[in-house]
Amino acid sequence: MDLLTNAYSGSLSFANFSSRVPHRHPGRVWYVLVNCGIALALMEFKRAYLHKINPAGFGAMLLASALSITAYFGAFGEVLARLAR
Repeated sequence: MDLLTNAYSGSLSFANFSSRVPHRHPGRVWYVLVNCGIALALMEFKRAYLHKINPAGFGAMLLASALSITAYFGAFGEVLARLAR
């Protein structure tokens, strides 16, 4: 069910883009089929190729934590220290 919901949602995005940029609209059913094809192709991706920890997400979490702790101790001024508390 999620595949069909995502395919329909993606078809809305494709339809909106194609009606505004190239001004050519082959139809929503076509975009649903294209999105289902893309989704099925991506499901073939093996989990073995993925990292155990998401490096982008983990790095962003560390950076956000460091900035918020620094702001908490007043390094960026009193206003940001109050927001961090």
